[in-house]
Order: sequence, then C-alpha cells, then structure tokens
Amino acid sequence: MCRALGSLVIAIVLAACGGVDPGAACSVDGDCGGRMICVVVDEMRSACMAPCDDATWVCADGSVCLASPSNGRVCWFGGPLPFDAECAAELDCEPGGICQDGVCTQSCQLTPPAYLDPDDVPEFDPASVCDEGQVCQPLAWDGSRGYCSP
Repeated sequence: MCRALGSLVIAIVLAACGGVDPGAACSVDGDCGGRMICVVVDEMRSACMAPCDDATWVCADGSVCLASPSNGRVCWFGGPLPFDAECAAELDCEPGGICQDGVCTQSCQLTPPAYLDPDDVPEFDPASVCDEGQVCQPLAWDGSRGYCSP
C-alpha cells in the first residue's frame, strides 16, 4: 500500500512540474504540463508536443518544427517510420526526420537556431547532426532549412 501511495505521489508531482515527456499520450493540453500542448497525431491517438514558430526548423530536442494536423507548428515528436524508410509525408518519419524524395532523412539547420546561446554561434556546425561524410543540403524552398545528404 505504501509503495502504491508513493508511486501516486511521485506521478502527481511529476505531472504538476511538467514532467511529461514529448510524445506522451494525452487528451487535453492540461495532460501535458509545462509548455507542451496536446496534438492530434492521427484518428487513434494524441501526444504531447512543444509549440514552435516559423523561425525554427530543428527544435532544441532534435525534433523538427512541422505543421501539425490540428495545432499549428509543433516540435513534431515523430511518426512511426525510421530513417531510410520509404515515406509519403513529413509527419511519417521518426523525430528529427523529414520525408525527402520519398525517404525518411535526418533534418538539419543551415543557420543557427534561435534557441542557441549567442556565445555558441561561432561554433555552430549545420552538419553536426548528420552522419560522418554527410553535409547539410538546403531544401529547395528555404535557405535555412536542410537535410543530411552524402
């Protein structure tokens, strides 16, 4: 009984302090805590995600800022498809991935993101999230957003 009560107290404290991780199941924004909101992922589920704006491409947690089906732009927790899998849309790929030429590919940002400390800007490397030997290629429609490519 004490162990169950202790677990309940910890769960309440974590929820009150915004201790829910991105991607946690939710029904309403209040389930998420902190800055996160409850986003409809598909007809079967909703998940907690952080909102973001047009100036952000790669969020601080490594996810990609994409337009969600229900809540504007969010740091998309990701779809079910891993990197290198065939995809049809941006929201199909795992966190940090975008659907580029029909394949889930690692995203990268060519310009320093807004959340980066100004003192760290000189060391900013767009390809730091890419695999060895890859470079951060700009997307055709935007000079600050990219994807990792050989």
